[in-house]
Amino acid sequence: MNKISNMPELIKLDKVTLKRTCLDFAETRVNVILENVSHIEEFLPAFANSNHSIEDETNYINICNERWNNKEAYNYSVFENSTGEFIGNFTLFSHSLPKKVYEFGYWLAQNKQGNGYITQIVKALEKFAEELLDFNRLIIVCNEVNKKSAQIAIRNGYLFEHKAFCADIEGNSLCFVKLKNKKGFKELNNLQDDLKSIYHIDL
Repeated sequence: MNKISNMPELIKLDKVTLKRTCLDFAETRVNVILENVSHIEEFLPAFANSNHSIEDETNYINICNERWNNKEAYNYSVFENSTGEFIGNFTLFSHSLPKKVYEFGYWLAQNKQGNGYITQIVKALEKFAEELLDFNRLIIVCNEVNKKSAQIAIRNGYLFEHKAFCADIEGNSLCFVKLKNKKGFKELNNLQDDLKSIYHIDL
């Protein structure tokens, strides 16, 4: 079975730098997570809570390293270039290896939003996905109440495809996609108004 191609452990961009998440970052990551726990819980309730500990984060990082080494997923810690501060997390992972489907997952400290950081990262990792992964489909999924994340997807050329109804967590998820197949992507674009009406969403 094909795996994700090797990805760089360090990616320097204009506004932020992505570094492969490692145990050296555990304490810093926990501090920022706890400072933003109410913000993160609202959209990613399964990821963090007020009891999130160094042990929890260490276990998470160990899993990230295992998946990285298996070329299944790439987890980056995001650092702001102007301050050097850790400000969030961004992951590129395989959604379906045989079908070359990949998904972006991320969170950003609340006080660092609105600076175009996520947009810059999405664009950069899209290029890697195109060059190294030969993707057929890229996915951004967000909680339906997370309008900012939905707008990031839309501004970066992703189209709404469907709503996932989640019984196990509060709130449903919206799925946005970018397709390599131009004909299919054009057809999906023509269906945007109908899909939004069917799922009763306002974007």
